[in-house]
Amino acid sequence: MVLAGGRSTRMGTDKALLVLDGRPLVARLAGVLRAAGADPVWALGGDAVAIGAVGLDVLADRRPHLGPLVALTDAAPTLCAAAGADGVVVAVACDLAHLGPPTVGRLVDLLRSRPEAAAAVPVVDGVRQVHVLALRSAALAALARHPHPSGSVRRALDAVAVVELAGVDRAELHDLDRPEDVAEYARRRPERPRP
Repeated sequence: MVLAGGRSTRMGTDKALLVLDGRPLVARLAGVLRAAGADPVWALGGDAVAIGAVGLDVLADRRPHLGPLVALTDAAPTLCAAAGADGVVVAVACDLAHLGPPTVGRLVDLLRSRPEAAAAVPVVDGVRQVHVLALRSAALAALARHPHPSGSVRRALDAVAVVELAGVDRAELHDLDRPEDVAEYARRRPERPRP
């Protein structure tokens, strides 16, 4: 799923619908997930009408603006049903303009190779980059039953077995938070095929 429910206060406009290279970010990230093998792909939260107009189904954020952990745990029954008991749910922030399908695929493969792990996240310089993560559906269901009181994805993951994916380019995980980030993206945009 593409997490699309943030307020985008620093950007000043809805990041999910921000058009880069001719496509809204939410559509670009949905394409990344599909190219990595995800099916189905949804947006979680955000402007359902506008996101639907770009061809993406939207799961409503039942308690908007409480953060991604609340949105994920509220949507857990639908997500777990779609993934199946032994499935994997992948969540990515809508503003990761550089994220590519190979990184998502590596994350899922790593989680599947480690049966003891509940989740997989990329790590850069020792810091977990939780704006892209893979969760076993059983772990997501458990988080839904016992959400972390802080509402923090990072802290919630501290309570489960996590496997970390190293070797991901820091630039691929850089999120676009402000208009200056968009200008920098335009200046340094990587030349890669569009998913």
